[in-house]
Amino acid sequence: MVLNSILETVGINSTDYKPMIDRFAENLKTIIYYILLKGIDVFIYILRPLYIILIVYGLIKYSASGLNYRSRNILIGGLILAVFTEGVLPIILELLK
Repeated sequence: MVLNSILETVGINSTDYKPMIDRFAENLKTIIYYILLKGIDVFIYILRPLYIILIVYGLIKYSASGLNYRSRNILIGGLILAVFTEGVLPIILELLK
């Protein structure tokens, strides 16, 4: 409807260019979808070593210094990041596929 009126305003027959515009839109949707999936893969790739470092650092500092709340919070943050990276993000990735 809107596309036909825009093409008619410019003076183009919409029946000639509509399949080409539809293919372009489909290709653009496929490219954006692929970029989104690869972005999530890269995000998971970056977060894995980060949560491992946080958990190990939190365990070492928490066991070495006793009841230190900062070390405990680092450990809890690493565990939350691990659950998010290994639990939530793969579910989102599977829903997008």
